[in-house]
Amino acid sequence: MSAGLHARLEALRAAGGPAYDGPGFRFVEGLLQRADALDGAAADHLYARAESRLQRFRADFEAARAEAAATLRTLQAAGADADGAFAGAFAAADYKAIQLGARRALRQAQAKGPAAARERARRLVRQARSRGVQLELFVDDGALEVASEAEARALGDQLAHALFKDAASHARSALVVARATDNLPDDVGPYNPQALTARALSLMESISPAYLRALLGGLDDLGALKRLAEPKRRGRRR
Repeated sequence: MSAGLHARLEALRAAGGPAYDGPGFRFVEGLLQRADALDGAAADHLYARAESRLQRFRADFEAARAEAAATLRTLQAAGADADGAFAGAFAAADYKAIQLGARRALRQAQAKGPAAARERARRLVRQARSRGVQLELFVDDGALEVASEAEARALGDQLAHALFKDAASHARSALVVARATDNLPDDVGPYNPQALTARALSLMESISPAYLRALLGGLDDLGALKRLAEPKRRGRRR
């Protein structure tokens, strides 16, 4: 167990885990170091805690990376990363900086005149279509050419909002898949329901991420319906 946990921790280190969440990474590292110095039940207990925290850290890291990647593509499509600062933050695994600065950078990219507003909207349309994001308005280049600056900005804002929402949805699906995979027991049979569920989720994500997000959204809706209070029954009139 010890060797496997250390290998997974080092893989996260190489991927940028300390830059993403330094305190969380060092906590897992400290648990492993203390477990290595002990024997018996005490060591087993700390190894189990370390594995649980490592699974949670990896799932959160993968979700944050997915959301940051989608947000970065939106920023680049809007011309809001001309100096490459957000791309550099992504390469350094500083995903929180991307999420914190994204909306401000988009607002600054808006204030560059009507031609820039139209070009920004065109890039966001192309980005939305390439990612399969449903557009509420039919948009073509001819309509954008005659659009006023206010109309182009409003359209750009709507598209940016849709892309940010899609990025959050993508991150959530990545988190669900990562946690389903990480929480598998060590020894599972071919018909283990948890293993089959994790395998099905992974396949759906690889074949059609949009379908997986729609499925999870539907399950959320069903969960919300189940939480609703049952209607009060009216008594019969005499």
